[in-house]
Amino acid sequence: MYPLLICSSIVLAIVLERWYYFKKLKNYSNEMLEQVGILVQQEKFSEAIRISQAKNCPVSQVISAGIEQHEKSQEERDKILFRIGSRELRKMSRNIRGLGIVAHVSPLIGLLGTVAGMIEAFKKIQELGGSVDPVVLAGGIWAALITTATGLTVAIPAMIFYHYFEGKIDRYYAQMKESVQLLSEWLGETPVDFDESNETINTKEDIEYGI
Repeated sequence: MYPLLICSSIVLAIVLERWYYFKKLKNYSNEMLEQVGILVQQEKFSEAIRISQAKNCPVSQVISAGIEQHEKSQEERDKILFRIGSRELRKMSRNIRGLGIVAHVSPLIGLLGTVAGMIEAFKKIQELGGSVDPVVLAGGIWAALITTATGLTVAIPAMIFYHYFEGKIDRYYAQMKESVQLLSEWLGETPVDFDESNETINTKEDIEYGI
């Protein structure tokens, strides 16, 4: 039971830390995106940067950096933006993988405890020559099954929150990709997709699997 208690503490710590992190992030509204786009097209770059940096979110980091680097070639600017995007993804994905690990390991730990308890129960039956009070045997089996139930109790919330935070990361990832493409359009260039870059940039899938 102690390993499962440790797992539950890990889940609680990660959920609280990530909840607080995402709560601090602000949404980059479509209205603000349109406003920044108009300013960029009018070459009012300083004002566009000021408005964009008013929001604390990954999208604002990408757009602000892109506007600041507007004088560079598209290739050079995109390399910078892809690196910033990867950095923001790493920030958002921090500790999320731990939830997935706990969600997969906790039921196995619980099952291991149940199997160990069942082995002990049948060992006692053998020692007593088969003359065992069914009530006592049932109590031992019941106690052994508690570990499986506890493992599932830890794993289910961990999996729910894992996918919840993954959904948030997916949304910000899509917004960052869109912002890079829109910035290129505002500057009269051909948009380049994150995933189509030839550079060695960590994508969301790379970061999720620890690459």
